[in-house]
Amino acid sequence: MSNSRYGLEEGLKKLFLKPVLWGLAVSAAVCALLLLLLSGILTLRDVPLRFIDPIMIVAVSLSCFAGGCLSARLAREKGLWVGLTCSGAFFLLLLLCGLPLTAGQFTTLLPVKLFSMLLCGAAGGVLGVNLRTRRK
Repeated sequence: MSNSRYGLEEGLKKLFLKPVLWGLAVSAAVCALLLLLLSGILTLRDVPLRFIDPIMIVAVSLSCFAGGCLSARLAREKGLWVGLTCSGAFFLLLLLCGLPLTAGQFTTLLPVKLFSMLLCGAAGGVLGVNLRTRRK
């Protein structure tokens, strides 16, 4: 009985750990590039302050889509769950990194950001599993 439990744990590690870590790395890189690009646009144009939060939500959601897509491509199965796991982990990473900046105060945009990131990560995961590779 305990032998099958360890087999399940090994299967979960194989399925989730490596793809999710790669998805997190890609999400962080895409998010950094998008935020760098958008900050350059914001310095060139006069953008009202109320548009900064929606722009940031779009940037992190697109990065979750990319990370979920890559992690599901690496896992090759269970794309919805792998994408949700990757985007949820990225949300927690951003939340923990932002705690010192916000002094522990949570805004009303936090649930919107969470829902958007999870939705885009899940969509990326489903797309990542369903993309076909070309065979020669």
